[in-house]
Order: sequence, then C-alpha cells, then structure tokens
Amino acid sequence: MKRRRIQRTGALVCAILLFAASSPHASALPDAGSVRSKGMGLVGVSLSETHASMTSNPAALYFRGLEKDSSFYASVSFGDAVVPAAMQAGEPVALMQQSEFGFDLSFSGRNLGLTIQLDNRLSNRTIDGTSATYDAYYHSLIQLDFAFGFRNLGIGAFLRGGNRSVRENITISEQNPFFGYLTQTLLERYVPVENSDFFNIGLGIQLNNDWVSMGLCTESLVSSSGADTAVLSGTGVFDTLTCGVSFKTPTYTRDNQLSMLVFQCAGDFYHLGDDDTRELRLGAELTVQLYPDWSVYLRTGYVEQKASLEKMFSFSAADALQTFGLGAGLENFSVDLFCQIPVSWYLGETSDADSVLWSLALSFSM
Repeated sequence: MKRRRIQRTGALVCAILLFAASSPHASALPDAGSVRSKGMGLVGVSLSETHASMTSNPAALYFRGLEKDSSFYASVSFGDAVVPAAMQAGEPVALMQQSEFGFDLSFSGRNLGLTIQLDNRLSNRTIDGTSATYDAYYHSLIQLDFAFGFRNLGIGAFLRGGNRSVRENITISEQNPFFGYLTQTLLERYVPVENSDFFNIGLGIQLNNDWVSMGLCTESLVSSSGADTAVLSGTGVFDTLTCGVSFKTPTYTRDNQLSMLVFQCAGDFYHLGDDDTRELRLGAELTVQLYPDWSVYLRTGYVEQKASLEKMFSFSAADALQTFGLGAGLENFSVDLFCQIPVSWYLGETSDADSVLWSLALSFSM
C-alpha cells in the first residue's frame, strides 16, 4: 500500500514537471495573492487557514493537512482600477484601466499540494479617439508544495515555474467595451514573451500555536530565469526572505460554543533584502460567525514600500496604501471583495495617477 502511494506521488510529480516545461504561457503573477489576502494588505507568511496560504508559505500545507486528508479549491476573480482623473477628463473606456481576470485551482493532501494560477491583465493603456489601446499579458504559474511537521512546527518546500505571453496593441471601443474585452483578451492567440520562463525552489517554516503563529519563507533558494541555468544564491535567499507573525482569537469558547466574533491580525516584512520590492504589510480580519459554515468577514490592511531596511519601522503616507475587504462564506462557497486606496488621500494629497484598485472573487472549496 505504501509502495503504491509512493508510485502515485512520483507519477504526479512527473506530470507536473512536464506540464511546467511545455506550458505555452506562464512569470510570477503580478500582485499575487487571493482577494482575501489583498483585503488584509497581502499578509500571509504566518497564516494557514485557506488554500491561498500555501502560495505565501508552503509550510501552511502541513497545518491544513492536520484538518483534512485532502481538499479542493477553485476561484474566479475579476478586478480593475478606477482613475478619478481619467473619469473627470471624459476619457473613452475610463472604467477599463488595467482589467484583470484570474483563475486559481488548488488540490492538497496531507503532505502534497498543487496550485495552478492563471492571470490575464491589460496594461500600457493609450487613448485613440473614442477607443483605448492596450497590451494584454497572460501569466500562468504552477506550484508543487511538500510539507511535513511535528506538533506545532511545520516545514515546507515548493517548486514553482511559469512564463508569460503577450498580445500587443489590442483596441477596445467605447461602444461595447465588455464584449471587446472578452473577444480581444480571452479568445485570441498570444505570443510567448522571450526569456520569460522562470523556475525557483523555496523553503518555509511556520510555528502555529492556538493564539500566535510565526512564519518565515524564502522564494529563491534555487532560481533560474530565461536562458540562465538554475543557481543556488545566498543573495537570492535574503532578497526574497519574508517573515511575519499573526494573532487570532479562538473559534470556539472554553465551553465548546461557537464564538460569534473572531479577530485576527498579522504583519509581514516582505522581501527583506530587495530594495525594489521590500514592503511592510499589516492586516486585520474580523469574522462574524453566524453558524459553523456561515460567516461574514470584515478586513483592512496597510502596505508601504520600504527603500531601505533602516526605514522599516517608520511610516510615510506617500509610499503607503490602505486596503479594505468584505467577504461572506456559505458552506462550500464564498464571495470576496477588495479595494485599495492611497493613504495620502487622508492628508488631502492627490495626483492624476492616483487610482482605486478593486477585485471581486467567487470561490468553491471542499
């Protein structure tokens, strides 16, 4: 029986590696993270409650395996940006700035998990009369997670790969923007972007207690990009190192009654060694539990870019964003909404480039 299980695992690993090598589309997804995670400021390295936690830290798979022997998750999302300056100027297709369509699929067992993420996004918007022109990028990512642990300590590793493709200069008119978006981005052929292939191996650790959890993860223990060969780099390990801590009140009371309110907060130091992507991320979630499988979620978060480690504990409104999230779960189904605004708005400081990002996701899990 054990031999058969090993054979099935080996076959799955081979199939995944073949898929990653032959996929015509695939780069690390821009702003990767579930809509729930975005509503909490993209925190996640110390969390293990959802399937999306595995993409932030593979060690989360160990704690999910303690709750269920196997699970399945699928999510469809759509989002865009609202630019007030573009609407005030009367630009064509003003509500379609950087439309993004995403699809996530995840399977997990006790020690092995597979995640597939597909993302289609418009960028490089220009105005042409009564229409707008964009470049459409298609990203895909596949990640295989392994995890094991002992009591409250989980250790995990992931293999992640992908690339991206592009369809340049697509035109969406003012008359029928939604139909134009569907036909131009989802039904047309894309061209692979040269040297966009990537592959990396990461490691993660989580210490998970009843109230407090801590996590540590590096995304580039071994990495390769384009035509470069895979290398083990100490610099890459530190550049992509993320550490975090979270606090959560119990789901049930001491009398084993369902708590009506559950509060969770978390903080991440994201990519500690990379001056270009280093961020301070803070998030909180209040769960209103109506029944064990019926809940409403209120979320908020704070994200600030940090150009240097010395500024990690200082705050600057010019580099900060605030996020808000609202969600509802009904048995196996959930719906989540997210939006993001510049913190500088609270100080009365605005610019033509300011925007409000939003996303809506529908999910199914079992």
